[in-house]
Amino acid sequence: MNPRKECGEQMEAVHHRVNSVEFGLQQTAEDVARLERASELIISGIPYQQTENLPQFFQNIATVLGYDQPPIVDLQRLAKLPIAAGSAPPILCQFALRNVRNDFYRRYMTNRDLTLRHIGFDADKRIFMNENLTKLAREIRSQALRMKKAGIFAQVFTRNGAVYVKRQGQPTSELVQCVQQLSLQK
Repeated sequence: MNPRKECGEQMEAVHHRVNSVEFGLQQTAEDVARLERASELIISGIPYQQTENLPQFFQNIATVLGYDQPPIVDLQRLAKLPIAAGSAPPILCQFALRNVRNDFYRRYMTNRDLTLRHIGFDADKRIFMNENLTKLAREIRSQALRMKKAGIFAQVFTRNGAVYVKRQGQPTSELVQCVQQLSLQK
């Protein structure tokens, strides 16, 4: 064999292994970031008020979801001060215990009719609750939802911060770890 060709093939193999290791490192970093957010939920759709009482809003939500005592959480608006009047920046809800967060989210997903009226507003707009996704997971989910709208996917959902899709005509869902994976045909 030609030494030059052999060297080129070895370089190609090394390049492939380096790319594989880089992807593995990126996936590990993504897994760590998901773990850091595992006890968090994002609550959206609650208009900001200068004298708002986030703990009372959460208490009301917990009551609607069937809790006698609300779980222990830390709440904060995800916006820089000053917050514009009439805006509704999302609320980060950090639970003390992950299993309590999972139960809370399960109850919300079972109910899904949470409205502003439940927390004291005179309006019937929905309040939404989602997992706190990493930037990559948000990109994947956004693209997957566009593809679902186009009829490519039957279902798009998150579980423990990871995005899953179910392709049309497929019996099972699959984990999506990168945006490029969405376009791969199974």
